[in-house]
Amino acid sequence: MVRKAFQRSQCSRGHELAGDNVYIYKRGGRACRACQRLHQRNYKQRHPVQTGTMSEEVAARVMSALQNGETLNRICRKVRGERLTYRHRYLNYCAAHPEYARVANELLARNTELLRPKVAGCAGART
Repeated sequence: MVRKAFQRSQCSRGHELAGDNVYIYKRGGRACRACQRLHQRNYKQRHPVQTGTMSEEVAARVMSALQNGETLNRICRKVRGERLTYRHRYLNYCAAHPEYARVANELLARNTELLRPKVAGCAGART
């Protein structure tokens, strides 16, 4: 038996459900691409890109944490009860301060390299 949704030729807003305007889900449902675009546009208008940047004090605390070996995930997430900053504020600050971003990226690369396990010649491996 054919489901009623597949018998419809138009969505509830009157868009044609044919050709490139139809998205077919893996489980068999269909969706109107025009309505999805409208929904996405409305969502983006209601939820604008997060703005804001770090203060100089917070930037100094973040740099100190990076120098002490912290990663960006630990800095931007609540770890041990404290979040230094939000990721979007860190990125906005780096965009406005390229020298800070250069030093911070070098420290981040070093800190993430320190966390990666050494596969070749692992000291604890049994032979």
